Amino acid sequence: MKRILKLILPYYNFSDKIYIKYRISSFFYERKMKFLSRIFFYSNYKKYKCFISPMSKIKGKILFPHPVGIVIGEGSIIDKNVTIYQNVTIGRKNQNIAEYPIISKDVVIYANSTIIGNVTIGQGAVIGCNSVILRNVKDGEVVYGIVKWGIAMKDIKKNFIYNISYQILKIILPFITMPYVSRVLGASGIGAYSYTYSIMYYFLIVAMLGINNYGNRSVAKCRDDRKNLSSIFKEIYSFQIVSSIFACILYLLYIIIFDVQYKNLALIQTIYLISCCFDINWFFFGLEKFKITVTRNIVIKIISLVFIFIFVKDSNDLWKYTLILSAGTLISQLLLWPFVNKYVDKVKVSFKNVVKHFVPCLKLFLPVIAVTIYKIMDKTMIGFLYNISDVGFYDNAEKIITVPIVLVDALGTVMLPRMTNIYNNKSKNINPDSIIKKSMMLIMFFAFSMSFGLVSIAKDFSILFFGKEFIKTGVLIQYLSVTIIFLAWGNVIRTQYLIPKEKDKEYIISAFIGAIVNFFLNIIFIPKYGATGACIGTIAAEFFVMFYQTMSVKNDLPIKEYVADSIPYMIKSIIMLIIIYPINYFKMDIIFKLIVQMIIGCFIYFLLNIDYIDSIINLKKIKNIFKRKKVNNAKNWFKK
Repeated sequence: MKRILKLILPYYNFSDKIYIKYRISSFFYERKMKFLSRIFFYSNYKKYKCFISPMSKIKGKILFPHPVGIVIGEGSIIDKNVTIYQNVTIGRKNQNIAEYPIISKDVVIYANSTIIGNVTIGQGAVIGCNSVILRNVKDGEVVYGIVKWGIAMKDIKKNFIYNISYQILKIILPFITMPYVSRVLGASGIGAYSYTYSIMYYFLIVAMLGINNYGNRSVAKCRDDRKNLSSIFKEIYSFQIVSSIFACILYLLYIIIFDVQYKNLALIQTIYLISCCFDINWFFFGLEKFKITVTRNIVIKIISLVFIFIFVKDSNDLWKYTLILSAGTLISQLLLWPFVNKYVDKVKVSFKNVVKHFVPCLKLFLPVIAVTIYKIMDKTMIGFLYNISDVGFYDNAEKIITVPIVLVDALGTVMLPRMTNIYNNKSKNINPDSIIKKSMMLIMFFAFSMSFGLVSIAKDFSILFFGKEFIKTGVLIQYLSVTIIFLAWGNVIRTQYLIPKEKDKEYIISAFIGAIVNFFLNIIFIPKYGATGACIGTIAAEFFVMFYQTMSVKNDLPIKEYVADSIPYMIKSIIMLIIIYPINYFKMDIIFKLIVQMIIGCFIYFLLNIDYIDSIINLKKIKNIFKRKKVNNAKNWFKK
């Protein structure tokens, strides 16, 4: 037998012996010849102390450089060209739960390492000596030591930084363009753009049909299984193509059949709908690959900014402004496609598998419709029931309110796929409730300060930023600032519990409650008060959405603790407001006044929350770093 093997395998060695005996043992086990299977299994165990279950799945030849004390559990899946050194254990971590690791091809696992539980080791990864692996390892990643979910949570910080960087850029760029655009296009020009965009947006949500949240959640669930991920991506994207083309046709029919106001602008807005055909942000969000989307968006935003200053010179250039923004969106979607093949394979999908996503998408589409009613329809109703100028005032007020909201959205966008993955894998290494509590504290810390801070500076800021024509915008900002608190609270509940746990019913009902409240209050108040009436409807809508979502999870989450933790931030924010608001009555330069208010406000809020800030960023550690730098600088100076 040995001579025959030497002829077949020129480099026949210990590793080959173990692998061949495993193959024979597995062969007999699959054919229910368990006695013969045990003979070869125990041969490996007796001679090399290697416990390689015949029920494990080894897809190709693997290398055992030092075959001693290796354990491979019955449900483990190992791809080809894997190298496993001595005393490595691959198995399940809980005797009651049959969850085993998946080892991709070209992986190297060094001595005395343990890989247990439902984890996937990516292609080409390297596991260092004496490692304990309790979470997924990315393709090509080199890890060592105890690698658990707690360490993986660093990825959340990275993704949050990437996302917040992009959101900050989205804040900075409007700060640069809005004063210029507001003065060049005027309130009527801004109103015309906002009005046509609001109409187009109804068709845009039909094109995406809830795919953003559904696709994000679906990808997060199966991202560790490349084959399943490829199928899910192709199925959802095929469905997206059909819905996007359908929405484009409907929108063009609307423009052709009806006597549309600002027809040229409406036609240019079609580019937004075309971009929906190529929008796969949901796929990369589900994979938590935020770096790819952020870098692409940053480049496109900066180019769009430059183009606005070059080509938009007066009110007649409104069509150029619309074209630049819509074309930028389309190009940014197209730039994602070169990265897709790295994560998915080409697969064929059936019509039946594509259609099965319709109902789940529809469930998440319904709240999108409802939210749109009290987000976009505000401007539409102001245009119909009052006048276009008030649309411009209200639109600019909403843009300023959106600035602090981006912080909330950034965290929600990052946490949605992570929480979905945690709930789906049912990992015992991490407590999702503790993550939600920390997120709630962080968000409310910022939400209260930003809300009360905006109330203080809104009037002077709107005059400085938009011009004297937009003085009414400052009052609207003050009214809408309270919605920051409601939105922040609801975002944590929604993105970290309701959507990841697939509690779509509660999400849908809450959104429709907000839509109904907003719609009826708009009908009552907009004809009398214009944009101010829309503010009343929006405030009431956001409160009822937050309230219903909170009540729907009160038995699952410690809501009373969240409220108790948030009250101190509210009290401290009120103290900040009381101190800095009277500065508005001082006669001084507006810019200087705003700077003084912001510096004093931040300083007071910082001092009042010094303990919480220290718990986040460790102020003592930062102090020590600066001390070391000073000492090193002094040493270098003496040396010179």
